[in-house]
Amino acid sequence: MATRKTSNKEALKTIGYGLKVILLVWLPIIAFCLFILVWLAIEFLDPKNNTTIFLGAGFAMLVGLSSVCFSWVKTIDEPNENKVKKIIKVCGESFFLIALYMIVAIALKYAFLKLSDSKVNNWFFLGKVCYWLSYIITLTVATYFAVSFSKLLHLLFFRVDNDIRDL
Repeated sequence: MATRKTSNKEALKTIGYGLKVILLVWLPIIAFCLFILVWLAIEFLDPKNNTTIFLGAGFAMLVGLSSVCFSWVKTIDEPNENKVKKIIKVCGESFFLIALYMIVAIALKYAFLKLSDSKVNNWFFLGKVCYWLSYIITLTVATYFAVSFSKLLHLLFFRVDNDIRDL
């Protein structure tokens, strides 16, 4: 009978831990990512909005995040944490790649704004192509950022949670 109580306690601990992970890690990440995607879709849908400021801020943020990830990888010395180092390194590389895509989106949006202001109607089609390419790149970048950021937050949660349990 004692085995049954122990297994029930373990099952309840596992369920409680799973709920904690869902409520503290995944639910905020999903809500944040959905908010950002919807905001980007609405804000960037109007072609006349000058969104290069937002893209520039996103670029700076992503370069900073990649720098933090690369610095963090250098501080991990334990040989048994190679998987953790690999996840952090991949997240840093992803953030840097996304930052480079942001530069392309900024250039395309700027080209669209300048081409749509020009008096020559021959540039209208090229301007529309630049606009839609910048829109697609921005939404793709936002999705890719959400995936990489969620991996990093998930890793951070488990590392902090395990450190707290060891105390």
